[in-house]
Amino acid sequence: MNNSSTALQDTLYSFNYTKLWNQISSKHLHTSFEILIQLNGKIKNTVNHCSQMLIPGNVVIMRPGDWHTIDVLPNQLHLHRDIYIQIEKMHKICDFLSPTLFDELLTPDTPAYFNISAQRIQTLEKNLLLFTKKNLNISDCESLHTCILFELLSDYLARQINHEATNYPSWLQNFLIYLNNPNNISLRISELAKYSGFSREHLCREFHKYIGQTLESYLTEIRINYSLSLLACSDFSIVYISNELGYDSQNSFTNNFRKQFGITPTTWRKIQKKT
Repeated sequence: MNNSSTALQDTLYSFNYTKLWNQISSKHLHTSFEILIQLNGKIKNTVNHCSQMLIPGNVVIMRPGDWHTIDVLPNQLHLHRDIYIQIEKMHKICDFLSPTLFDELLTPDTPAYFNISAQRIQTLEKNLLLFTKKNLNISDCESLHTCILFELLSDYLARQINHEATNYPSWLQNFLIYLNNPNNISLRISELAKYSGFSREHLCREFHKYIGQTLESYLTEIRINYSLSLLACSDFSIVYISNELGYDSQNSFTNNFRKQFGITPTTWRKIQKKT
């Protein structure tokens, strides 16, 4: 096989398993399963005539037979991840996790919706980057794909049991919405404390009590996740993006990005433009 054929095969492997999208999607019929993960921005997701606004962290499990449309909001950057699964493979993984899971996903008129954390998104994106490695053969791709599906479906089952978000007090729900708004993503913790009405110390203590991580680490995660949209959907310089995210320097942003994904923002952008 020559080099051009190998490169084409690598691209096909990546596309058949997963793809990043920042465009609208006209009405189409699903013939297999597809997991959509909203990474940044908002989109109007319509499945079988039922519409729902998706924000970062929302996950949808589309099924065979679902009619699906995606509408993009005016003047808003957005990015979502699609992961594609054949019916037989989905059936086997579901049966391993729960004997009723496969039927539970297929039965309702509307697909399953659930949420994952900013930290989980970063872990998934880091693993999904492995699909772009040239030395990854079909067997490696299948194994990686299976592991990622196990993680996501396990997340779905855990959310079904816990319903943890419903236990958040109203002030925290409002604060999380405010915090995930791209217009507020560059604010410092002292400025966020003013919005919450709490002192910095009390806000950080209460945030950690409910969310299970520090406000500083959570803010870093959503900034890095939002940078994926800016890197994929624009030609903004790394300096401009780091300023938009509230970093004091390009080096600070680059170091945080590398810590999460193992590569620099520039390298990540080049990889996405090739796939």
